[in-house]
Amino acid sequence: MCGRYRAHPGRAAAACVGCPIRVAVRGGAYIQGSLAALVVALVIQPGCGGGTAGSAPATSVDEVVAEVEGLQGVERTKKLVELAEADGGELGLYTTADIDLGAALAEAFEDEYDIGVSVFKGGDTLVERIVQERDAGFHGGDVVEIGGHHLIELEDEGALQPYRSPSVADLAEGSLHEAWTAERLNMFTVARNTNRVPKDEAPKSWEDLADPRWKGKLALSTGDPEWFKTLWEYWVSSGKSAAEADRLVEAIGRNAVFIGSGSLARQLLAAGEFDLAVGLRHLVQHEAEEGAPIAWQPAVEPLFWKPDGVGMIAEPPNPAAAMLFIDWLLGPGQEVFAELKTDPLRKDLLVAPSVDRFPVDVEGFSAEQDDWLKRYDAFIRLGTKGPES
Repeated sequence: MCGRYRAHPGRAAAACVGCPIRVAVRGGAYIQGSLAALVVALVIQPGCGGGTAGSAPATSVDEVVAEVEGLQGVERTKKLVELAEADGGELGLYTTADIDLGAALAEAFEDEYDIGVSVFKGGDTLVERIVQERDAGFHGGDVVEIGGHHLIELEDEGALQPYRSPSVADLAEGSLHEAWTAERLNMFTVARNTNRVPKDEAPKSWEDLADPRWKGKLALSTGDPEWFKTLWEYWVSSGKSAAEADRLVEAIGRNAVFIGSGSLARQLLAAGEFDLAVGLRHLVQHEAEEGAPIAWQPAVEPLFWKPDGVGMIAEPPNPAAAMLFIDWLLGPGQEVFAELKTDPLRKDLLVAPSVDRFPVDVEGFSAEQDDWLKRYDAFIRLGTKGPES
């Protein structure tokens, strides 16, 4: 079971004897554990649990691409299924998605194609894990589903296999990147406590957050430098001078109380500790539907969106299954995101499509990260320090 565990609903939790891995099953199978210990176990015991994990791929990505060249639609999908079954009928998915979402994706894909899915649920060390496996010559996962900035790190490390799915044609503009594809949105919005701020008194623009009336009443997270950079760049691209944008963000910083996480900021907003908070639209909406007195509409436009995305890991052990999964995730799989109240990128499933949006430049942030982190740190120091947890 080291590194690979075929997902089947209802299977009991288990772990290989002698391997420092915890497997928790929730719809699909999850493998979690210490990064360093896990990588060592995978390299030393590549045969544990059977399957193709660890071994060099029997079929290359180029060979699979050649097999499906010229095929479209159902015919192309049918061929990929045949090729995936010939390679063992398995897929290794590395993800940072929460357990409910990852399990739902794995189960829906298995139900559609009867291809077994092994899900490794990782965190901030997932990029390091993939790079370490690559350096050790271990072929673990086939596909990685993670935040866009992490996909850029993997791309820079040469740990991704560029793949353009035909499903990209149905996604919103800006989804396709050089070695990966955006799959869902994280949209920054202004949320208000509906008991403290009536709809007609809510901010109408991002500039309104600089109004002194919100001093001490605005909760911001200490972990959102991409939002900060995008807000500044939006203003400059819209005709403001750099000096004008600087003055506005400084005024917002002086109004703000900086909280240790976005989730805590939402909790304090719902509790009435703050009038406003900047947060992710889908999470604000989810808590509002659960009864919290918070709302994001009428929307402060634009909504700033940063992507989570999907990429094929370099030299995947199951390339046909990897291509099939990416095609599905960017096509029918988008409906799973919609069902679980996240924000899909398929054009016909976009939430509030008439609301103006402005993308986070994830490549630009990655290239200039040190500079923007310094600027964001200076921005935080303008405000009041709030609770960390």
